[in-house]
Amino acid sequence: MDTLWSLFAVYWGDLVVYVKALLSLGALGLLWEGFNWLRERRKEAREAAEAAEQARIDAYNDGYRSINDKYFSLLTTLLQYPELGVMPWMDTPDKMSSADRARRMLFYDMLTSIFENAWVNRARTTEIADFQWPGWERFIIAMLRWPSYREYIETDPTSEEFGGYDRRFENYLDELMAKYQVVPVKTAPEIR
Repeated sequence: MDTLWSLFAVYWGDLVVYVKALLSLGALGLLWEGFNWLRERRKEAREAAEAAEQARIDAYNDGYRSINDKYFSLLTTLLQYPELGVMPWMDTPDKMSSADRARRMLFYDMLTSIFENAWVNRARTTEIADFQWPGWERFIIAMLRWPSYREYIETDPTSEEFGGYDRRFENYLDELMAKYQVVPVKTAPEIR
């Protein structure tokens, strides 16, 4: 038994060294695993940030393309009917047939729908709000000052019982008319 004990005592030092080495390797292994885990979380966070940035860019591009395509389509169609005087830069007809008046109202409905889309899209990204929306707002104000468009807004057949526009957008138009003192057509002086 003494021999076994003496052997144990001799090898005890080596055993302690081996155990310490194994524990050190285990600790290093744990540190390495922790480092890898942190590296993976950082990679995931970077990928999520890149995906969010790409989604923001896509939202901007989709919003721009959607509104741009609709507006281009409206202008292309307007080329066929310049005599309707839909836009402020077009000549205003002295007299219009009921069919032409209906066409003009439909154009104004299309244009107002585009305005509404621009108004809704302004909140999608800061780029739209900062760079696209101010131009659309100036265009809306110019149209609100245009008597035939104001007449459309005042007698809009799509309001109330037929659906209308987003109520917040309608309120926005009312606020613009109040802010810029756009008066109803019936009380406005004739503009030629």
